[in-house]
Amino acid sequence: MNDRVRQVSSKEDFDQVIGSGSEVVVFFTAAWCGPGRFMEPIFQRLSNEYTKLEFVHADIDQLNEVEVVKSVRSVPTFAFFKHDKELQRFSGASEAKLREMIQSLQGSA
Repeated sequence: MNDRVRQVSSKEDFDQVIGSGSEVVVFFTAAWCGPGRFMEPIFQRLSNEYTKLEFVHADIDQLNEVEVVKSVRSVPTFAFFKHDKELQRFSGASEAKLREMIQSLQGSA
């Protein structure tokens, strides 16, 4: 991951970034997920394009104690947070859908 993408590896890290009050894009994936590996460079590139948003990479196998992770049914899943609340999410490896959702989150700032 690049410097713009924050890797969270504990419940405390996750809660801190979500609780920051920022607009946050979370990329839930796992090391064994092929589509997730495909989306990693895309997620990194988008983090450099949309610098007003926070970008977070979360491995579901490391964060299974985080409540929001328990509701992730497939990976990759992208979740969008604003002021500590999840606004929306989608699952799949679609760059177009990810960009659309990021633009929507940025537009709501």
